[in-house]
Amino acid sequence: MEIFKAIRTLINISLLFTVGLVHSQDQTSITNTCAYKLSFVSELDPIEINRMHSWTIHIETLTGIPVEGAAITLEGGMPEHDHGLPTSPRMTAELGSGDYRIEGIRFHMSGVWEITATIIIDDTHNSCVIPLEL
Repeated sequence: MEIFKAIRTLINISLLFTVGLVHSQDQTSITNTCAYKLSFVSELDPIEINRMHSWTIHIETLTGIPVEGAAITLEGGMPEHDHGLPTSPRMTAELGSGDYRIEGIRFHMSGVWEITATIIIDDTHNSCVIPLEL
């Protein structure tokens, strides 16, 4: 049973069909895929409606190298309902080895959510969409 709990908690995202922004001096170009592999572990298992919680997000390059020194912003919403998250999650710590603590996450209803993690390293912003169904 523990293996099923671990599989359910740790979600690997392929990150196709997302939009990444790459800033270069005065110019912005848009790419069609995320430049990273993301996974996350929620402190709640399963994630509960209307409970504040935190996530540990793990970021790797597409070749599997942990990404360090990033800043992460998290936004999200329910595309079918045209509204966002009821909170403003924020990165509170870089934990090392590609892991980052995000606090202040709360979902106020069940359904399909899209969470956008924007990964900022130096002047490069790359947005990755995490699909989630609660």
